[in-house]
Amino acid sequence: MGREPRSLLDLAVYVAAGLLVLATAAFALYYHLDRRSDSGPSLIERRIAALEEAVRAQPDVFGPRLALATAYETKKRYADARRQYEAALIIEPESAEAYLGLGRVNQAGGDIAGAAAAFEAVVALRKDSEFASIDNFLQEAHFYLGEIALSQKEYGAAIGAFLAAVAIQKTDADAWYGLCQAYLGATDFENAAASCERSVELVPDFAEPYSPLAEAYRKLGRPLKARYAEAMTAYASGRSEQAIASLEAVVAEDAELWQAHVGLGLALEVAGRRDEARQAFKRALTGDPANFVARLGLARLGGQTP
Repeated sequence: MGREPRSLLDLAVYVAAGLLVLATAAFALYYHLDRRSDSGPSLIERRIAALEEAVRAQPDVFGPRLALATAYETKKRYADARRQYEAALIIEPESAEAYLGLGRVNQAGGDIAGAAAAFEAVVALRKDSEFASIDNFLQEAHFYLGEIALSQKEYGAAIGAFLAAVAIQKTDADAWYGLCQAYLGATDFENAAASCERSVELVPDFAEPYSPLAEAYRKLGRPLKARYAEAMTAYASGRSEQAIASLEAVVAEDAELWQAHVGLGLALEVAGRRDEARQAFKRALTGDPANFVARLGLARLGGQTP
């Protein structure tokens, strides 16, 4: 269990998401029938009961302990989960997965110091590994440490942690967003804007980064770009017609603001105005031929790149 990074480019995420949807639907149907038939404990409760029995039968075996901790975490039984993660770490003291789980439940339970210590333990265990540059456990630990530092307004530490996270997973839109917030807190507006731009390039309908992006643009004295970001907040929040009107006004003022043409194409596509969306994507590609979002949008709509 853990955070799933947002990523437009990582096709594996889409595959996993599809499988998750199917699994969730199956579970929902099972749960509904289970409730309708009043057949007793739910599926997850039965899973927990079976794991509790397995732990009682083999208290020194790591696997059931870790699985039980994860099941408790799923049910938000954080105190129970913490005890099981701690017990698992007695059995396997160098388990990054158990440390990550312990960090998550400590963070969810309000023990920020305990959470940070657990995530730092993952970093200490994995940072010198030959696979550190592709280590998802290490990436997650850096991300969570960034979140903690950001919540405490320790912007320098947050920047370092999020930079370490995106160095491992360059398509993690959440980490780029966190980095944007950290740079904004540190009043480094150029890097804040660049990080938020990267986040929404990866996931254009990720609403949260557009507001700090607009703030960074305003601080940099780029009011038209700030208006673009505000319009994209409307798009990502489902207000496509409002976004279209605002983005049309932006490109009327600056026809070479290519990212605004991309945003306009996205908003027009959502509004069902496919021909106009194709034209907007084509205009974007005349000035920014490598723009992946515009190319992908044009491909979706059956248009040819200019």
